[in-house]
Amino acid sequence: MNEHSPDEAVIRRALQEAGAAAPIGDGDLFADVATARRRRRHRLALAGAVGAVLVVAGSVVAATTLADRPAGVTQVVAAGINGPCPQELGPWNGPQRPGVKDVLVPATPRAAVVCFYDQPSSGTTVFTHSGQVSGAQLTELVTALDAAPPGPMRCAGDARTVASIRFGYPSGADVEVRMGLDGCRNASNGSRDATATAVTVPGTGSGTVTGSPSGASPR
Repeated sequence: MNEHSPDEAVIRRALQEAGAAAPIGDGDLFADVATARRRRRHRLALAGAVGAVLVVAGSVVAATTLADRPAGVTQVVAAGINGPCPQELGPWNGPQRPGVKDVLVPATPRAAVVCFYDQPSSGTTVFTHSGQVSGAQLTELVTALDAAPPGPMRCAGDARTVASIRFGYPSGADVEVRMGLDGCRNASNGSRDATATAVTVPGTGSGTVTGSPSGASPR
């Protein structure tokens, strides 16, 4: 029977305790260390990727917010019935007024501004002249637009001259009606379309509408 020295017994006991504390696995110690390092690198890589995505996403959101804003939106919204006509015909302006799905011009507007645009073959619209409509002219225009048959007419091509008519009210949102003045005489307020072949817009081709050429008009 072999007797172990006191030092050897201490070493054996330390090895046994270390073995009991170590996790049971199929790989050796170096493989486990390598795996742990790979996992740590993977976690760091994921963290870096997530951080990069968040930064990039923030940049994309900011860029999209600015890029998606059409160039004329601010000018169109700021214009309203009291402002000048935009140099180009931009997106539909502002909130819709109640009743716009039933008639082109609901309720009783107080005044209107007509902005005339030429539409070249490029598809852009170019402002030409403008004027104000009020009194009997305004009443006749509203009556004619509201009597226009619903639904657009079939057209071989777009109108080359377009009128943007902005109707102002004592309170609440304005109503904008866009209408083709030659060839394709469709009219729309953004919610309702109509065939406006029987509608005559004051100032068409002559600029004889009342008021200043800037298109400004008090409510």
